[in-house]
Amino acid sequence: MMVCNNDDADATPVHVQVSPVSDSDPGVLGVVVILHDNSVRLDLEEQLETLHQKTILDPLTGVANRAHFDETLAELTEATANGGPCFSLVICDIDYFKRVNDVHGHPAGDEALIRFAEVLSNHSREGDLVARYGGEEFLLLANNCDNATAAKRAEAIRQTLECTPLPSLCDSSVTASFGVTQYQAGDSAKTVLSRADRALLKAKDNGRNRVVQLGSGIEPQTTPPEEKGGWFNWFDSSGAKAVSEVDILTPVPADLAIEKLKGFIADHNAEIIEVNESQVSLKINAICVSGGRRRVDQYIGLNVQLTLSEARPDELRSLRRSANNHTKVHVNLSPLRNRDRRNGQLQGCVDQVVASLRSYLMGSILPSSNA
Repeated sequence: MMVCNNDDADATPVHVQVSPVSDSDPGVLGVVVILHDNSVRLDLEEQLETLHQKTILDPLTGVANRAHFDETLAELTEATANGGPCFSLVICDIDYFKRVNDVHGHPAGDEALIRFAEVLSNHSREGDLVARYGGEEFLLLANNCDNATAAKRAEAIRQTLECTPLPSLCDSSVTASFGVTQYQAGDSAKTVLSRADRALLKAKDNGRNRVVQLGSGIEPQTTPPEEKGGWFNWFDSSGAKAVSEVDILTPVPADLAIEKLKGFIADHNAEIIEVNESQVSLKINAICVSGGRRRVDQYIGLNVQLTLSEARPDELRSLRRSANNHTKVHVNLSPLRNRDRRNGQLQGCVDQVVASLRSYLMGSILPSSNA
């Protein structure tokens, strides 16, 4: 590759091919030099790169767009579930953004969005992703970052934005609300995003211009829950037996355990089938590890029955607290469709739901002898 400089034009990249010329006698008679104008190929490569950037970046702010964020969140969730480093998600929203547009005009609103994106980018680290999710809502995917650290970083961003003057707003500033969460055992990309969004709504409900974090960030329990009934359950076609039963001991009283279960239900978009004094039945679409082309094949519908009771003294032998402060949640799971009992992904879906329940309850799985 070489460049030809012209007096009347820009430099032209050319590809040079040199071949020797010879005949039957020894020696070289000369060479043939072929010059190829390479500017067309380089222009095409630049166009392809520009097109790629347009597909992953928000045109106004220059940060990642929603599609690129969704793809990255799914990749990070899968990597963390398979033992990779943990990550946190910060979702943020400019407070009273409509008022900015109505009072100062849309150019002022655009400036606020651009400056907010700059503040987020300036507070990001290598491996992070800043994205505009839509409107005045932005996200920061903080790789290899726990909940507490992400909350501190969100607070630093909040303070910086609050002190950043905007010329189009007569040098006044805007504020933002922040919701923070960390990947926890049993999460999918959807539940991570839902929990962060729930934290953002709490920040708005509590007065805006603040940071709220949710989630325990609890790690997977090394000992998996044991399945009751033995492997003969695989042959059971009646659907009467449970695929999995487990007891989760949570270190909170029943009323707080119920509040934590409300978060689980909301983030998993679970359907409440029946509720009585100490029991709730849910319908959950659990995400399979892999699925077919149809969206319905990517999920297995599970019936989840949760029964709350006071923990017995013998169940607290490894804990130094009174039984009044602990609640036992008995979990009974079975597939909604009988044919899913033979689905190879079923146990993985069941394990994921149990792990997620344990995370939301901040609990421990009791040994099978206590279940």
